[in-house]
Amino acid sequence: MGNILGVQLKGFVEKLKKQVTSYWPNKSGFKDNKGDEFRIKSNELRVSAHTWNVGGELPSEDLDIRDWLDVDYPADIYVFGFQEIIPLEAGYVIGSEDTRPIPIWENIIRKTLNNIQPVNTILESDSDTEVALCTSNDSSTTDSKENVEDSFTDSKSQYVKIVSKQMVGIFITIWVHRSLRKHIQNVDVSTVGVGKKGFVGNKGSVSVSMSIYQTNFCFLCTHLTSGERDIDIAKRNADVQEIYKRTCFNSMSEDALPKSIMDQELQLKLGGAFDGWTEGVLNFPPTYKYEPNSDIYYGKDPKVGRRTPAWCDRILSYGKGIRQISYKRAQIRFSDHRPVSASYLMEVKAFPLRKTTARPYI
Repeated sequence: MGNILGVQLKGFVEKLKKQVTSYWPNKSGFKDNKGDEFRIKSNELRVSAHTWNVGGELPSEDLDIRDWLDVDYPADIYVFGFQEIIPLEAGYVIGSEDTRPIPIWENIIRKTLNNIQPVNTILESDSDTEVALCTSNDSSTTDSKENVEDSFTDSKSQYVKIVSKQMVGIFITIWVHRSLRKHIQNVDVSTVGVGKKGFVGNKGSVSVSMSIYQTNFCFLCTHLTSGERDIDIAKRNADVQEIYKRTCFNSMSEDALPKSIMDQELQLKLGGAFDGWTEGVLNFPPTYKYEPNSDIYYGKDPKVGRRTPAWCDRILSYGKGIRQISYKRAQIRFSDHRPVSASYLMEVKAFPLRKTTARPYI
């Protein structure tokens, strides 16, 4: 299990409690200090998560990824996690970061997303109210600001990029339906390297935290140690614990926003690195390792050497209000791995107010 994309969410119930003076017993609304009623609305967004180890290969501009994106069932949010987006040779890992593949992959994603029919599932609010947005400042780190929402200049795009971040060979990019962009705030990025000497980014994680309406999402893309030996399993579990400990979001908000994975109520207990996480049923064939540009597993030819096929490309979720509706792999021969996708319906909560001075994430 070397390549993991994690999806997590948590509602800001405690933050909402601090914004009002009394809590209604039926848990459907609040009153402010003037006695005005505020009711929480909830709905589901469709989130499509994707992970792919591309083996350091540079794609062509016309690479067809429609099968991976499941374009017949459009989502509101698309999360893409890549591993080995560049070769993990010493010159790439130790030297300056090679960003050449990033614009190519982003253009492929942009073109594919904007050729499908999107679904508009913005939460409804009372006719005389507006949905309240978080009032905090943008909490993006310096690194992530350079990669945030540079596609908003294209007013015709149905989907827009919210954030992209690369750490050596690990790359995550998140895209949303344009109608959602004003409801996204507090975008922040955290990178943790656990590779060579325990800190180099050839292995590790890139995590993105953001709030959509009044629900917080955290997306994690990891590349972990592979192998079936006891020493490999121990190293993999230790790396997950290190990611858990060192992931930090630099929120400058006074609101109760998460500053770490722990703040988001993630629990990784001894005895299993992913205790508490949920995964769909693995009803597809192993995703690794394939002969180049082939549907034949590596090692089927005894002259090459034997290698056991493995399910090392996985997508996990953690939190309440998550309902998984698909989990599958795509038949794209570009890499020695096959890409994997998972679709979810995720409950989000909105807090309608009569007036708001909140500043949306734009």
